[in-house]
Amino acid sequence: MPHALFDRLPPPDELHEAPPAPTVGALATGWVAMSAPAARWCLHHLPPPLDRLAWRVLHRLHARHGVRLEATATWGGRFRCDLRDLVDSRIYYAGVWEPSVTALLTQLLRPGDVFIDIGANIGYDSVLAARLVGPSGRVVAIEPSPSLLGRLREHLALNDVRNARVLAAAVTAVPCDVALYLGPPTNRAATSIIPRSGHALEATVPGRPLAVLVHPAELARARVIKLDVEGAEAPILRQLLTLLPRLPRDVEIVAEVTPSRFPEFGEDAETIFAAFRAAGFGWALLHNVYDASTLRAPEIHPPVPVSTVPDESCDLVLARRFAPP
Repeated sequence: MPHALFDRLPPPDELHEAPPAPTVGALATGWVAMSAPAARWCLHHLPPPLDRLAWRVLHRLHARHGVRLEATATWGGRFRCDLRDLVDSRIYYAGVWEPSVTALLTQLLRPGDVFIDIGANIGYDSVLAARLVGPSGRVVAIEPSPSLLGRLREHLALNDVRNARVLAAAVTAVPCDVALYLGPPTNRAATSIIPRSGHALEATVPGRPLAVLVHPAELARARVIKLDVEGAEAPILRQLLTLLPRLPRDVEIVAEVTPSRFPEFGEDAETIFAAFRAAGFGWALLHNVYDASTLRAPEIHPPVPVSTVPDESCDLVLARRFAPP
């Protein structure tokens, strides 16, 4: 039974239809379906350095095709992975995406909690969180990309997730429509409202403030808010500052931040982080390794508290438990 707190909430918003699967020849599909498991076996069973050498050769061959293969994450979630893509290939070969974030969510989320996933991508963190918070909890998955939305919904259905609400929107300071630029096939997670060289316009999508998208009952139970919006996080962090009185005291914000992008939104990293410190928050670096060398044994790093404001792109955990004494 759903938690009474959520009884009055509406059902998930309507989503775009899932995009059609890539058209790939039957021979290529069959070859990739056989060679990809072989590459995964080589990676995990051959001795170094043969493991990575064999894997690299096979992966480069089969990653040329847009074939999606189902894989099961180390924690049980099921995903249909496009082996061209960075996120998908890590899930397929290593069974985990961003192992330090995965470990942190597993540590923090409990039954009945709310997880807000801003920039949900294909739904890896949303599916994990849905398992952790259980039927009495709620996942709010926010993703503006029409193509990624289709895959997000596909993965929620594949894992029989029934406690998630999906929102087809970007989080913006004011209601507006914004242009969305699609990341390359090798890294669809790079999709952003910030134009980049080589990123084609995917769509014009609705943008709404976080307080409009997320219901008060969800804010009141938000244990973790994850923020991964490829450089557009400054206005969202500013909104979270205003929402702090409506959030639990133990809320933790897991954010990929790019301080050099803050001025594009009229913000300054020093100012925003000073405001969080004034509200009783500190922050910790969360180290994620994306190099292929970690595929065999993904590295998990705990958050490391720091006192300085970051000046380079990094993953941070903002929480009151990291406040300086």
